[in-house]
Amino acid sequence: MIMKSDRLLSMFLCACVLQLLAGSIFAADKVLDASQIDKAPASLTEYFAVLEDPTTTLTLEEIKTPAKASLFKPVQAPASSLNYGVTRSAYWLKFRLRNQSDHAILRMLEISHPMHRSIRFYSPSANGTLGLVSTGISLPFAARPYPNRFFVFPIRLPANTDHEYYLRIQSVAPMIIPAKLWEPQAFHAHERNDYLGQALYFGTAMTMILFNLLLFLSMRDKDYLYYIGFVILFALSLASENGLANEFLWQDSSEWSEMAPIIGFTLSLAVVILFMRRMINSVTVVPGLDRLLQWVSGFLLLMPLTFVASLQNFLVPGAIVLFVSNILIVGILLRCAYLRQRAAYFLLAAFAFLIVGSALYSLRALGVLPSNIITTNALQIGSALEMILLAFALADRFNQIRREKEAAQQILVEHLQSSGRLMEQRVAERTTELHATVSTLGSTLQDLRTTQAQLIQSEKMASLGQLVANVAHEINTPIGAIKSSGENITDALGSSLENLPQALKLLDDADQGLFLRLIPPITPITRAVPLRTTREERIIKQNIAQQLTDASIANVNHYSSLLTQLHIESDLHDYLPLLRHPECTFILETASSLSSIIHNANNINTAVGRVGKVVFALKAFSTMDTDGQMTHSTLCDDIETVLTIYHNQIKQGTELVRNYEDLPPVLCLADELNHVWLNLIHNALQAMDYKGTLTIDIRREEDNAVVSVSDTGCGIPDEIRDRIFEPFFSTKPIGEGSGLGLDIARRVVDKHKGHIKVRSEAGVGTTFSVHLPLNQADAKST
Repeated sequence: MIMKSDRLLSMFLCACVLQLLAGSIFAADKVLDASQIDKAPASLTEYFAVLEDPTTTLTLEEIKTPAKASLFKPVQAPASSLNYGVTRSAYWLKFRLRNQSDHAILRMLEISHPMHRSIRFYSPSANGTLGLVSTGISLPFAARPYPNRFFVFPIRLPANTDHEYYLRIQSVAPMIIPAKLWEPQAFHAHERNDYLGQALYFGTAMTMILFNLLLFLSMRDKDYLYYIGFVILFALSLASENGLANEFLWQDSSEWSEMAPIIGFTLSLAVVILFMRRMINSVTVVPGLDRLLQWVSGFLLLMPLTFVASLQNFLVPGAIVLFVSNILIVGILLRCAYLRQRAAYFLLAAFAFLIVGSALYSLRALGVLPSNIITTNALQIGSALEMILLAFALADRFNQIRREKEAAQQILVEHLQSSGRLMEQRVAERTTELHATVSTLGSTLQDLRTTQAQLIQSEKMASLGQLVANVAHEINTPIGAIKSSGENITDALGSSLENLPQALKLLDDADQGLFLRLIPPITPITRAVPLRTTREERIIKQNIAQQLTDASIANVNHYSSLLTQLHIESDLHDYLPLLRHPECTFILETASSLSSIIHNANNINTAVGRVGKVVFALKAFSTMDTDGQMTHSTLCDDIETVLTIYHNQIKQGTELVRNYEDLPPVLCLADELNHVWLNLIHNALQAMDYKGTLTIDIRREEDNAVVSVSDTGCGIPDEIRDRIFEPFFSTKPIGEGSGLGLDIARRVVDKHKGHIKVRSEAGVGTTFSVHLPLNQADAKST
């Protein structure tokens, strides 16, 4: 029995030795023939022999000793990458490459995980020693042997050679090692596609940011600001996670490169919780859970301090906190969805995509899932879908608010109509009673009928006055905010332009003076820019082009357009040094842009001032009295102000034609007349659906100034043409028109002792002509 046991023990030991020898032979026989790699890359994972270094102190000489070399373990099963999760150890990788061709070849070794702290690559040199290339996010980006968001090492293999290579990798983030060997042309094609995909994602994110920023500036709704903050933070986090930030943003900040992803993800989650609280109105819907959300968001805002203190110790706990926070958010959204909170449906779908993407990405980082195109880009895919759904949620909320306003307005209109019908009914009843009482007195009956009509009109006007006063009160507050914004723009531009000469390094002192002459000075009211017709601008442009041709200046058409926009019509020879400058196009375009910004900023202030005065006019009209004093005003200047307000609508597809005669200033209430021009131009643009020809004529007919606004829209049907000046009569849908615009316009014109005419033809267009006396003193006397 003893002999039998010894025999079994001997057989077991022999089997173990044979297994070790087999493993060594397996590792030694795994050689990749690099000459056979063509368009498709070869994964190096199955060719690696791996040695873990828990002390992180082993050197190349030590691992090449027989005692350490025998500890290398071959990778038993092929995989897309090695994954050891979050570890403090350093890993040594050994592999062999062979070139069986008769000429030297170049191959690209790619390690497509950008978060490794340190990578040392040892490759044979010409003198037989192993050369060292060190890189990683702990070193500046310039230290990389090949500029790429991943770690890429060019390897040159001489003809008919077989060499051994070593990699030492250490990381604070999860130890994921996806290694591939590429043929150079195939790698460059893959590289282009990779950066194109990244550009598509971040371009989408930038589009979302800019679009919602414009909405925020327009609506001043904090929801858009929270959304913008979330997208910015999440995009920066992903840029840090996939190596783009290390390549383009902070190339020399090693410590920040390691912390940026987890800090960005944490802060973005805190911001999105604040966004969610406003969207679902959690303070009212789920007040208890809302307090929990406040605590979670505050904790997330403080968490980055722990990562700064010790990223290695708090990385895994931080990832767990983020995962639990996402689950908590989904639970609260499910509760709100159960309570039929509309916004919760969109947010729930958005977070579902993000959580699935985060889960796939985290499980890959922890080594549970393999690395492939889905798990590698799971965060980008999930976040892109989340951004789109959150944008839909904002749009749906905006539409819901608009529907509520339209419903409220419809109720108000119905109430006014009901009140009008009730008043008419009561007046009719009174009239019937009076008619029965004084049936024998014809003259008295006629007086009563006249009184009846006056009473109805008086009641309608009283309702109109109340409505106008309410409208004026409602829009007065946002008008003040817009005016303040316009003044802030002007102040900011003034500060920027004062510091601008320091940035003009392309120009010497003399050229800088010329450049600054191109830009109008910043004052509360900028220098007056003369109004010019299209024909006048064409003549000026041709004149400038001829002067440029005579001066032998190239690119005549483009330069003449820019100089026309800058109102440089004379003393053109003073600017020849700039026109001959090598960067002339850039200089003139910059000056044109700054001039346009300054002009538009002052137009904003002017327009807001006009609107504020219109509000005052509406309030004054509501009392059927005004203390305004008439002043002299130039009609073309006032109309140009209105056209500036509608600049964005006109440029969508409307051709604007100006035919202005030189008329003296008109004594008038300019603010009230501006409301007339505003109403007529707005109606004309709507009649054409902002596509057609808008013609503004200013001319003199005897002792009258005539302003005509013509459009090429659908025209006014004959059956309603006589009713367009009635109060509350409108052909627009409910919510788009109150039916007061033309009635107010007619009353303003009547106040100026003028009259308004309309000429329209179905399918051709409509022309409104306003006739105003040039001498108001004579008009008043008559």
